[in-house]
Amino acid sequence: RTNFHGSVYATEPVKQYAKAQLEELLQQLETDSSSSTLYTANHIQQSIRTITTLAFNEQADLDTACRITVTPTSSGYCLGGANWLIETDNLRIGYLAASCTYPTRHPKEFDSAALMHCDILIVPDLNNDAVTPTATQSALRDTAQLMFNTIQSTGGSVIVPSTVNSTMLDLLDETIDVFK
Repeated sequence: RTNFHGSVYATEPVKQYAKAQLEELLQQLETDSSSSTLYTANHIQQSIRTITTLAFNEQADLDTACRITVTPTSSGYCLGGANWLIETDNLRIGYLAASCTYPTRHPKEFDSAALMHCDILIVPDLNNDAVTPTATQSALRDTAQLMFNTIQSTGGSVIVPSTVNSTMLDLLDETIDVFK
């Protein structure tokens, strides 16, 4: 019920999960007589149809005139969870979503190769829910290495829009070690 007409991209599992969540919420709202329904089943179907699904490593053209592409890569975090690579002819932007480098967490492992050599790396989700302390240390080391490669190999920038927490401080320590 908005005027949004842009493109929405997701992996198939994320699209299906979103649909299930919206339908469940609608069902709860319909059974609660005191709440007004924000949307209908038809709204859900219309919205879900607008989502373009991409498989991991499948490239989509966002704007052919400007030659902008987007590619999801496995985050290793959850079913369908993706990191995103946004590219133009002269700019490579990596978006590091919730990720896990612990190899047994998810059948599709974290794909760090796709995020190598970015001009800009955006790291918005720093959490510490790894399975073991060793996995946490490994994840921090891998993220620090991605940050180092972005800065060192391309002279790029790393953006970490996150509150200062212990994971952020650990990541900074790890990054300093990588730069040594």
